[in-house]
Amino acid sequence: MAIFFGWIVLGVIFAVVVGVVASKRGRVGYGWFLLSLLVSPVITGPLVLALPRRYPEAHTAATHGGFLFAILKWFGITVLVGCFSLLAMFVISLVLIIQHGGA
Repeated sequence: MAIFFGWIVLGVIFAVVVGVVASKRGRVGYGWFLLSLLVSPVITGPLVLALPRRYPEAHTAATHGGFLFAILKWFGITVLVGCFSLLAMFVISLVLIIQHGGA
């Protein structure tokens, strides 16, 4: 059972890595993160690396919408961290319930 949960956690971690790499290459990081969760980070990781960069010049929040873009970006990061925290608490709860013989 612990191996199963470890496999899930590793999949989520690698999906986050794919999302960050996609974002750095000018792609929609959240979309690639969700695609990695649905398909597999092993498939989407090389795919995102094979696609050409969208923004050859350095892109900042000021060049893509200014203050509103920066607020939305940090809001999205906050939601993502909150989801990972909930997922971690859920996994820990399941492990503890299983270890103590059920609910």
